[in-house]
Amino acid sequence: MHVGLLGPITTTPLDRHLPEGHSLPPDGMGGTPIVLLTEELLAQGHDVTVWSLSPDITEPVRADGPHLRMRYLPWRHQDRGKTQYRDERRWLTRAVMAERGDVDVLNAHWTYEYAMACQRIPAARRPPLLVTSHDWAPTILRYQVDGYRLMRMVMAMRVYARRPALTVPSPYLARPIRRATGLEATVVPNGLSEDKFAGPRRITDVGRRIVSIADGFGDRKNTATLFRAITILRQRGLDVHLTVIGHDHGPGEPAETWARANGVADGITFAGRQPYERVFAAINDADVMAHPAREESFGMVLIEAMAKGLPVVAGNASGAVPWVLDHGAAGHLVDIDDPESMADGIQRVLTDPAWAEELSAAGYRHAHEHFVMPVVAAGYVEAYEHVRAG
Repeated sequence: MHVGLLGPITTTPLDRHLPEGHSLPPDGMGGTPIVLLTEELLAQGHDVTVWSLSPDITEPVRADGPHLRMRYLPWRHQDRGKTQYRDERRWLTRAVMAERGDVDVLNAHWTYEYAMACQRIPAARRPPLLVTSHDWAPTILRYQVDGYRLMRMVMAMRVYARRPALTVPSPYLARPIRRATGLEATVVPNGLSEDKFAGPRRITDVGRRIVSIADGFGDRKNTATLFRAITILRQRGLDVHLTVIGHDHGPGEPAETWARANGVADGITFAGRQPYERVFAAINDADVMAHPAREESFGMVLIEAMAKGLPVVAGNASGAVPWVLDHGAAGHLVDIDDPESMADGIQRVLTDPAWAEELSAAGYRHAHEHFVMPVVAAGYVEAYEHVRAG
């Protein structure tokens, strides 16, 4: 099968499938789930064409390998929101139509510019289309109230109004889509490649190293409550140390500024954005992952921790989080709005090695059974075959 993928992606992990000396931007727009899906589809013998956007180019660029073709279109630095990414959508539409005859199925990731670009192609001239929704825009708007998020919600609703075939990464995300639009979405989770799975841990000692990964400092990611929980643990006499990674969490960035202003910065390293491999190094070095987010449509960092056998403490009502953690069997669920509850959960994992080892084994087992890429890609291929069959 020749699969056409549209969405944010990073070139570098795919370099081995492309000719040497290509001129594609290395970073693109990020997008780990699509990179991993591309890798696995290629490993299973499929051909893949990827259309994506990049802020680092002003003209389209492309590269063709034996089984992977990459097409990058410009991503404007200004006026995108005012026009709902009108120019980017037009560029993507033209690029897809130029090569649609070679593609058996299109899979547009995110219900925004990529899906809208595909839907602009007349159905009679378009390969079968599957849209993958990774979030529910009204929920994002509730946590981030601004004009940009309002515009994104309008874009998503325009996509849903055209009644596309849908996949989502969790049952949690399928529910609001069904209630608001009547659309039934197939659940195909995000995943990790087999080489990221290291096995359960042997835990014999009391731990002290905590890691948390959050993209953005605010109500949704809720790291402020985690900082208060760390202060509580240190007041209890535990010599714990938190490393927090991600956008807004670097030196001098909003998270550190807030923590210092509120007297809860002791024992915390604000590492900020880190390359993918350094994130895994931090996971390997930690004794527990604390995940205080109030809402997740999936939560990639959860399965990244589980794959490395790292016990997870996360929210008992945080969107898809309980489902990813097998409703508490594969991770410890707490009230993440209460810093005392979060502190209690972290303390129990750190100070009870036998129980932490059980969590490590259960988390690893659940992740490897449900979230390893061969399983995930098989779910996508089944969805592709379904839309091709009509």
